[in-house]
Amino acid sequence: TATIPGAAAAEAEAAAEAKAAAEAEGDSPEGDAPSDDAPAGEGEGAGTETSEPEPPESKPEPSRKIVLGLRALEARDAGAPVPPSVVAGLIALAVDALAPPKPPPVVYPPLVTDADLDGDEENEEAQEAEQDEEPAEPAEDAPDEEKAAHAAAVAARQARAEAKAAKRQALRSEKETARQAEIEALDAAYAASVAELEATYPRPPGYVIDGFPCTSEECVALERAFTGLDVELAETLRLAVSMVAPPAEHELLARTEVSYVSGLDGIITLELPCEPDCQAATLRALGRRVDPETGIAYHLDFDPPPEDEPGVAERLRLCEPPEATNVEERLHAWNDKRELDKLGEWLKKFDAKEGRDGGLRVPVDARVSAGEVFLKVEAEATRVLDSKKSARAVAAGADAP
Repeated sequence: TATIPGAAAAEAEAAAEAKAAAEAEGDSPEGDAPSDDAPAGEGEGAGTETSEPEPPESKPEPSRKIVLGLRALEARDAGAPVPPSVVAGLIALAVDALAPPKPPPVVYPPLVTDADLDGDEENEEAQEAEQDEEPAEPAEDAPDEEKAAHAAAVAARQARAEAKAAKRQALRSEKETARQAEIEALDAAYAASVAELEATYPRPPGYVIDGFPCTSEECVALERAFTGLDVELAETLRLAVSMVAPPAEHELLARTEVSYVSGLDGIITLELPCEPDCQAATLRALGRRVDPETGIAYHLDFDPPPEDEPGVAERLRLCEPPEATNVEERLHAWNDKRELDKLGEWLKKFDAKEGRDGGLRVPVDARVSAGEVFLKVEAEATRVLDSKKSARAVAAGADAP
């Protein structure tokens, strides 16, 4: 399972790429300006024709990652928080990057047209041009032999037209059959390329987004980045169902039953309440240490450094100064009832998925040891992966002949 970085890592990566792109664009030449040393004879009135100036080359559109990175840079330079929509967009790009690369798109042969049929008949048409002239109508008092000859010529001309149409139709069928065979061969080659790339670059069975979303606003932004869900628009459309004309059954259901399908399988929240006090959270925060050489984080009580590695314990440093932890303030902000209510209402919109009482929310009691917390999180991840595996098996069975 891949781990997608949270807001800080995603912003930093995109911001660095956007900054590099902006610097590269700033160093590029600004065009071929005319030189001050150009001979006077080449100027206006020298008697030579002046060509029209070539239009400037259009610059390629920047990638979405660079656009989002520039927005993150603007917010950071202004001292403002990066908008949740920007962070959510960057995370969605990171998730898309987990998929194996795709082969080049298939270019199918064009449809068979009348022009494709004319080339094979040019010689025959030239030879038959004289024969296809409509026979002259005999006079009323013409001999019977002449009238019979005219009728035979008309019948022969009709037979040639029918034979030509039949041959043309057979040629069309032959070319369309060849085109269909080429399309099938192209599709088979594309499918083989996809299978080869998926075998070479296997996609992880799932991913975990660490540290995002934490608020209802971030949840809304991430869902929109993943699935395009716009709840305000959906609510507007739902309320627009006509109540003047007799509504159909599905219209009545649209006004009473609304269910959403999330792009996420669950949001795991580590519950560490601060009532009646924040002692447990304070001990967790103040006990954190980091090894500056390896970047590995430890906890003095719950995840101590290994005793069989000399020097590790001596190298450990505080993750952040005690005065910067502000544990109680941060916990009280996190447990703000208004925000928790908004977050809970949003997550409950997805009750239909997996049938959880809390919708997407998967609460895990974080007051126990780190090992117990890990086992509970692992059990939830295993349940999700097993559910997806079963769904794929059912789909494969339904598609089997």
